Amino acid sequence: MPSLRLRRSAAVLSLLTAGALALTGCSAGSAPDASGTGSADGAFPATIEHGYGKTVIESAPRSVATIGWCSFDAAIALGTIPVTIPKATFGDPDGDGYLEWTKAAIEADKA
Repeated sequence: MPSLRLRRSAAVLSLLTAGALALTGCSAGSAPDASGTGSADGAFPATIEHGYGKTVIESAPRSVATIGWCSFDAAIALGTIPVTIPKATFGDPDGDGYLEWTKAAIEADKA
């Protein structure tokens, strides 16, 4: 039966190895390629280079759809009201499916 000291050393070594692996998985690797054109100034067509090649966006999007809780927050914060917003099942004081700030942003956009 291994001694208490040996078991503690093995446990510490296991924790350090797991921590190192977790931190390695979170590393950024290399910097993304910033050679896309047209996206920073809003000009179209915009070309985005990525790991699978290139994606060309021919014209500005007319509609933006969001799925999942709070995915619409980023779109609204950037000035785009999505055509789909999931029903809020938390933090909704009047039960209409919208958070208060979301409803205010939609109403302000309609005005």
